[in-house]
Amino acid sequence: MSQKSAKRNALIGKHKAPGGGRRKILIAIGDAECVYTESRIWRLVKRLQAQAEWEVTCVTTDEATRKAAADQGVQSTVIRLTPRQAKWDEQLATVNELISKTSDIVIPGTQLPFSKPMALDEFRGAMLLFGAQPAIGLNVDLVIVPLMCVDHNTLNASGLYAFIVAQARAQGIPVLGFEVSPLGNRNTLCQLPADHYAVKSHWSKNFMVKEAMGAPEQITILTGEECSLLRPGVDSYFEAYFDKEALARQVLGLKEDRFVVLVPHHVAFIWEVRQILRALARLPEPTTVVVQANPQTIRRRFTEPELIARVYRPEIERLDHFVINTQVGVGLTAQIADLVIAPCAGTTTEGAALRRKPVIICQLTCDEGSDSEFLQWQPDPAKIPDLIRRWRENGILGRSGLKNIARRMLQQCRRQAA
Repeated sequence: MSQKSAKRNALIGKHKAPGGGRRKILIAIGDAECVYTESRIWRLVKRLQAQAEWEVTCVTTDEATRKAAADQGVQSTVIRLTPRQAKWDEQLATVNELISKTSDIVIPGTQLPFSKPMALDEFRGAMLLFGAQPAIGLNVDLVIVPLMCVDHNTLNASGLYAFIVAQARAQGIPVLGFEVSPLGNRNTLCQLPADHYAVKSHWSKNFMVKEAMGAPEQITILTGEECSLLRPGVDSYFEAYFDKEALARQVLGLKEDRFVVLVPHHVAFIWEVRQILRALARLPEPTTVVVQANPQTIRRRFTEPELIARVYRPEIERLDHFVINTQVGVGLTAQIADLVIAPCAGTTTEGAALRRKPVIICQLTCDEGSDSEFLQWQPDPAKIPDLIRRWRENGILGRSGLKNIARRMLQQCRRQAA
């Protein structure tokens, strides 16, 4: 037996009832959460490993994530889940069964059958075979896994968490789920069952309770210090902003005196993006709308920039100035923008709000309310112009840098002198 195999078998084996000695905790961290937190999530793992009363071991999805953990001083073991893709006739048979079982269900408020978008996109595209799961047990007393979210659920991470939680459930091992990518998006179907949840805000706790994902006594809010390790980076964007602002503005064609709104695009929220663009066309002041797109994302035969130009053509024509951005990173663009309006929560919205950038998350099924001073959830796109007006009146929008203040004072001096 190789040294690597011996180490792996020591971590994962047949579950035994806890006896003497230290309790064992297994933490699963996938590639998605490592990237989202820029590897700082492993510092949270180190805090747990530093406690003498238990023994913490870690599993992950791939070699790059294992190396990122090692760079933070955390040793982890890679569990590879490489499922065989379903053959075309297998996919077709399963899709037909889904359609027959859900033929009488329509999406609320529409005449669109539930099976049409589900069976032909997410369901068929994500079909995996269970034979990929190793037939092994867990030799631990507690399992800790991240909660999956709409924009951070890679194939590797989703497979790892589903496998770990399924094994824990089968063996009666308690599961602790914790929030990394923001809750609040209506992604309740993808959440794996846990016995207790650790979240980053009261907003997330209220969301889980309202959606019946957990009772209040099952949900604990993490400390601010630990939340900081579960969020996207901050300092690098500030440095990039001060170093590259002029060049980025030139690339995007942005003038300093224009009101700039960033809309991070997501192909799963086309209705919301269309309504956001319509609302922005009603703003009284000249506005530049920058839609962030990824040319590597393809739906049907169109790249995301091509999709944006085609799908939102009537809305684009009503705007003063519209830019499809594929050249400047979304973090830097969010720093340049005066306001971020997104159809779902994720890296951009959380990072922007942490940098005190005003953010509106406009999602059809979200709950209206404020997550912080700079982040507002709004299900009704028609209310966006009024919300922007109130933020201007309250000083949240329209704050000026020193150079703009100095420029106005000099202009006032000239007028007085004249």
